[in-house]
Amino acid sequence: MDNYEKGGASLRLHAMLPSSQANGPGLRWVLWLQGCNLACPGCFNPETHPFNAGQRVEISSLAKSILERQDQIEGLSVSGGEPFYQAHALAIFLEMIRQQSQLSVLIFTGFSLSELSSIPAAPRVLEMTDVLIAGRYIQSRRVASGLIGSDNKKIHLLTNRYSQEDILSSFEAEVHIQTDGGILLTGIDPLQW
Repeated sequence: MDNYEKGGASLRLHAMLPSSQANGPGLRWVLWLQGCNLACPGCFNPETHPFNAGQRVEISSLAKSILERQDQIEGLSVSGGEPFYQAHALAIFLEMIRQQSQLSVLIFTGFSLSELSSIPAAPRVLEMTDVLIAGRYIQSRRVASGLIGSDNKKIHLLTNRYSQEDILSSFEAEVHIQTDGGILLTGIDPLQW
């Protein structure tokens, strides 16, 4: 956990997407946090790995942007990179979201639930989380089913807001054509297109 950040006023983001149906149940705002050294072979988001890439975003400004759209989305999904390397700032951010909305929170992590116990701010993050999808991506066990990239990953329903079926029946992937002509593929890398 050497890369765990103790900062608190900002998150280092790789990207965000204000509207997605492939990163959890319903229409969701998605954040990809920057930084990961788990080095899972075949990772779908390798560009999120460098810790010094991406951009710092003030959590109060980010929360305000999301809260302004809370009537248009069901929830927030956080992926990466590895979100728990920024657990302290993420906890503060999620507390802001939860105090001012009913938005659901889904987090993807490469850590197991037991590994998270060694990260000081992880319990605060988990208190604000409805669904945690946990475990390393293992390319040889790839299934691309719902929100699960490999069959070793565990779905932890931390509240009663969603069921296992809600998670497994989520769209696998979607393609966004951006205003600059770029193409964004998001979700779980599907077995077939």
